[in-house]
Amino acid sequence: MTPKQALARLAGAASPPVAGWWLAGPDTYFGERVLAAVRQQLGGSAVEHRRVDGRGDPLELALWLSTQSFLDEPRLLVWRDVDGRVAAGRAMEVLWRALGPRSVLVCWNDKPSAPPAGAPLSAVDLAPLRGQAWAALVRQAAQERHVLLTPGALALVAEATEPYGHLAEAVMERLALLYPDGHLIGEAVAADHVPPASPVGFLALITAVLQRDMPRALSELARQLEQGTPALVLLVALARQMMALEGYLASRAAGEAEGDFRRRANLRPWQWDQLRRAARLWSHASAVRWVERAAAVDQRLKRSVGSDQVWLTGLVLSAAPGKS
Repeated sequence: MTPKQALARLAGAASPPVAGWWLAGPDTYFGERVLAAVRQQLGGSAVEHRRVDGRGDPLELALWLSTQSFLDEPRLLVWRDVDGRVAAGRAMEVLWRALGPRSVLVCWNDKPSAPPAGAPLSAVDLAPLRGQAWAALVRQAAQERHVLLTPGALALVAEATEPYGHLAEAVMERLALLYPDGHLIGEAVAADHVPPASPVGFLALITAVLQRDMPRALSELARQLEQGTPALVLLVALARQMMALEGYLASRAAGEAEGDFRRRANLRPWQWDQLRRAARLWSHASAVRWVERAAAVDQRLKRSVGSDQVWLTGLVLSAAPGKS
């Protein structure tokens, strides 16, 4: 079942308790949410909680579960990275039989796997969410906190945080604290609150270069370098979007339909909007020359020739109107 189905089952008052769960996948966001829901169903904070990693001894764990009395607190056993050979062994059957109405076993393997045959464990797929499923989770996180985002800003936050649910929630929490309910948040504002290491965290710099706005571009470049952002990271973020612009201009010159190019290039909404606005300011030849300069700067940065700041500043200035 999916994590949402598992959470719905755990939240259902009429749902009978499950003896155990088998979580398969690396998504810690939903994995921890399932664990929290299991704990809550058992009794919240009044639960004796034990975690085991790697190759455990099923007989010893079964003994811990079976020595529970009716006066003891409920018991939750979480077994991470169950060894496959151990899980398939007969000793595991002793562990299943030790489970009672006031104890739950949760086995969690990061890699795709299935519970042993005959085990009373409900399987949950913890493969990281991607694409539309991930965008839906980010949208739900915004709605729960009454954060109103433009479609482009929502797509930007989704791309910057994928597939880490904790990051998406942290961004939404920050936006909810800073802006009142009903305040419409656009891409530029959202970009200031996404993880700095994400390419969309450089949105202001990329936009300024594409729009050939030199004062703003130089200001954003200085800010990023002062924050310690590596020069090569900035160069790659700029070059990728400029290469996309060069491809778009070439496609348009060749008469290709915009929809065909967008699908082929797999562009996000915010990236597509950027390209369409920038296309009015650049020719195909000028975009090609800028990308060629970027390739030369890339070689100099990798060889540590000269000052990183000087090379990047010169590259940014070459986007000025009339320079290329």
